[in-house]
Amino acid sequence: MSDINGNNNIPSDPTVPTIDKPEFEVPPQPAQFQQPQFEQTNYQQQNFQQQGFQQMNYQQPVYTQNVMPPKKSNKKLVGIISAIAGVAIIGGVAVFAGPKIIDALSGNSKKAPLDRLKNAVTDSSKKLSDSVRENKDQIIAKQEESFSTNLKLNVKLGDYIVGMIPQEYSGLKDTTIDMDLIGANKQYYFDMDLATSASTAATIKGFVNAEDQNVYFQIPQLSNSYLSTAFDVSDFEAPQATAPKIDPEEFATLIDDEAKTFLDSIKDVTLEEDVTVEANGIKAKYDKLSVAMNGSDFSQTVYNCYERLSKETFMKELFDLYAKESGITVSDTLEELKDWVSDNDQGVTLDFYMDSKDKITGFVIIPDSDYTKEEIGFVTVTDKETGFNFYAKEDNEYIFTLEGSYTKSKDVYNGDVKLSVYDDGIADTSIEVKYKDVTWSEKEVKGTFTLSSSELSGFTIVINADCKEKSGTLGVSVGMAAMDMATVTLDYSVGKADSCPTLPSDAVVYDAETQIEDYMSTADLMGFITTIEDATGIDITGLIQDSLY
Repeated sequence: MSDINGNNNIPSDPTVPTIDKPEFEVPPQPAQFQQPQFEQTNYQQQNFQQQGFQQMNYQQPVYTQNVMPPKKSNKKLVGIISAIAGVAIIGGVAVFAGPKIIDALSGNSKKAPLDRLKNAVTDSSKKLSDSVRENKDQIIAKQEESFSTNLKLNVKLGDYIVGMIPQEYSGLKDTTIDMDLIGANKQYYFDMDLATSASTAATIKGFVNAEDQNVYFQIPQLSNSYLSTAFDVSDFEAPQATAPKIDPEEFATLIDDEAKTFLDSIKDVTLEEDVTVEANGIKAKYDKLSVAMNGSDFSQTVYNCYERLSKETFMKELFDLYAKESGITVSDTLEELKDWVSDNDQGVTLDFYMDSKDKITGFVIIPDSDYTKEEIGFVTVTDKETGFNFYAKEDNEYIFTLEGSYTKSKDVYNGDVKLSVYDDGIADTSIEVKYKDVTWSEKEVKGTFTLSSSELSGFTIVINADCKEKSGTLGVSVGMAAMDMATVTLDYSVGKADSCPTLPSDAVVYDAETQIEDYMSTADLMGFITTIEDATGIDITGLIQDSLY
């Protein structure tokens, strides 16, 4: 399962490798966003001699651009592609290695800036790839095609809502959907009961055979016969059955190779010491290490990263699936990237922030552009609490912000996070989540989350989670002011299936498109309607009669 941060916790997606939880955590985050501010210290006023350092002057590199007539090519488009590709490359390193970088980097601030950054990335990517190798058995187990899942969804209407609906519909105030899903040996089965507090209203059973590409389903309260219809099994199969299988060793090697590809592209790193960084009103001083990549180096790095990625077995399968839908093959993309390498003159600047122990606390990506100034960044600041800010900007106007702060005590988090989406520089949509006593680990998510928004007009949504790897409960309460509107509870359990139920050999099957009249001749329609009426209290017969006259 996936937790609030995207980790495999609630419940886990079997196709995604599970790795050790990084110690650098940024749970959900708060309001009143403030733009990160970076203030450069006047180094010559620092008394480094008191700290045993020799006073040094740092001079920023000066970058110049040739003034050239406008080209006929669409440089704005190239700039946008450049920005996206920049995020993809550095984001690749950040996503795969970022949390471990932030957590694991320890070094010596006396090292040259280039060495500090290279050692940090190499160290952290190795820790991440080692973690994948150590958890290879768990990763493989999560990709098994056999599964057994039970989901029970219960909806209870609050007194306020019950008071608004007609009395005869009161049976709907407590409704449950109980579903079993089983898959093994390319066979799939589902069984779903819809019930109210009074009784079961309807049951749907279904069998899916991956070989004949058909689904067979039955409504026992209506008929003992089955209907069949053509069915694209890929729409039904569990992710384990359809997604490419990930070999942990290949995946770990990919992490190491992509980190090395990025590091090989770095030629120079400049350093600014004691830069003030602010996130959500919290300030601290960090060293900033900047990497300026010209257009040629940047585009070549994008090409090299994509080429290495395309050689991975599971990525080949993903690219093939994409090619079937889009008609764009890996070769097509590589050819376009080659043209971009030869033509691109727009680079990117990467800023990394490090604390005194050489732990990376944030990064900012700024693609070069002649037309727009784009920027995407993620910074954290720790004082008595930790503030963080993930944002994207264009021409100094925010596109979105995700910011907040939290405290942590014995692996228990308390804090808040706010997501804001901007239109012409104005935050026109925002959602805030406050979380209390949240325990976050690889195998458990537990705590309370309260969601509110100015767009919800006074509504609040409270989520209570008690979720483990194999089973758990997720409760969602919707309220307005002090009134309880509704409560939704999801209970789940997951496991492995040794076998899967199959369509009975003596089943009577009718084609849903050509034999529906023959099927209805076997159905007890009035009995089915009566069953639903008894369970829900709804006078379906009366409604049908009213519609006819």
